[in-house]
Amino acid sequence: MTTDPPAPGSAWAGRCPDAYPVEWFDALGLAALPPGFARFATDAESALIRGVGDGSVSPPRPDPTPRPDGGRPARPSPPARGDRFRALNGFIDAVMRDLTGSEVAVWLVIFRDVKADTGLATVSQASLAERAGVTVRCVQKALRSLAGRGLVTVVRRGRLGAGASVYRVSARAKC
Repeated sequence: MTTDPPAPGSAWAGRCPDAYPVEWFDALGLAALPPGFARFATDAESALIRGVGDGSVSPPRPDPTPRPDGGRPARPSPPARGDRFRALNGFIDAVMRDLTGSEVAVWLVIFRDVKADTGLATVSQASLAERAGVTVRCVQKALRSLAGRGLVTVVRRGRLGAGASVYRVSARAKC
């Protein structure tokens, strides 16, 4: 099981590169599809990805109708009810012990601010620092570390006059 994109030249990359097996999603306790994946795999695609398929999956067909959003990939559906506790439990059980206190505090504050409908949190570094009880510099250091571990993704960097940063959190560190 992996959250990495398919290896170039593999059957997975050639036939369904945007599909992710729901079995892996459930087993890893993910709260959202990993980056680079737009949908869950069908049963035949899932078998192919896991290496037990017969290759009968046809390549994806391009959509002939233009998308109203300008061609951007579809956003994964929001997490189902109860996934937040699964994500929090996974974070506490598998990841938290390897983090510093400020990293844990920053991750938890961002996790608390995640909106259920989008899976994203919009928050400033000053707000993170105040609520986590650390300095802004400490927040910046913690964010770099969390991003390096794959626990936080900066979706949009905030700046003066343009609003706060937007983050996506993950409960599992990348291996």
